[in-house]
Amino acid sequence: MAEVEEPMVERESMVGRRGMIRLAAGTAVLGVGSVALAACGATIPGAVAISKSGGASLNVATAKPANAATMVSVDNGSYSLVAQAGIIGSGVKEDACTYFFTRASQDGTYSCEVKNQPAASKDGGWGTAGLMARQSGDAGSPMVGIFATTQQGVQFMWRSTYRGATSIWPMAIAIGVNAPIWVQLAKSGSNWTVMYSQTGKAGSWKNSTSMSVPFSGNSYLIGLAASSHSKAQALDVFSELTGFKTAPSMYLDINAANTAANSSSASSSSSK
Repeated sequence: MAEVEEPMVERESMVGRRGMIRLAAGTAVLGVGSVALAACGATIPGAVAISKSGGASLNVATAKPANAATMVSVDNGSYSLVAQAGIIGSGVKEDACTYFFTRASQDGTYSCEVKNQPAASKDGGWGTAGLMARQSGDAGSPMVGIFATTQQGVQFMWRSTYRGATSIWPMAIAIGVNAPIWVQLAKSGSNWTVMYSQTGKAGSWKNSTSMSVPFSGNSYLIGLAASSHSKAQALDVFSELTGFKTAPSMYLDINAANTAANSSSASSSSSK
């Protein structure tokens, strides 16, 4: 598979506050715990819009999943996410992670650099940071992702059915290899293909493997996901995003608590 060549599209500024947010495509209403996207008319319960922070640093010790401003920082192509305590892993039926994403409606090839991923205490080497696509924001939603881990190499994970147990396939990379590392996730119909690279350069992508994971509706969520797999949070840094038609701009605390709210929109679709 050829290296992704499409440049990252910079997102226009957005005022990240509760109230009315004017977009070129229309009007988005940021209410209590939800974001309505005028461009596609879909509501994602629990999502909060994030603007470029101007380089504000995040404090892991004071970060709170309920407060988007303490969980995500965007600065000149660098994305910092506080990986909340929770699990993305084998056999899990409901994910728990920090998710920074956008909505897409067509096939695409996405990649990013997991630039920094410090190990959290007691994470068992399973702290995760990488690219994730989801049918919805529901914690039990069908999903697919490729993740760098703190000590367990690169892992391909997917959930084919709602609240089904997550499957996992270890990529052929030495245990203990840490960030920086580049990961790639490509969609073609219901087929998803993942690869990784230790340089991000053309010809360096390897260990390609694919899986069919069908999503309902005409759109899906795609973005960055981070989980510390422990009681302690950790700060993960991403960069060099490519393939995104619209830059990630929404934060969602994915956990069992938001399952009920998102389940009603799990199959919602948007116009192309």
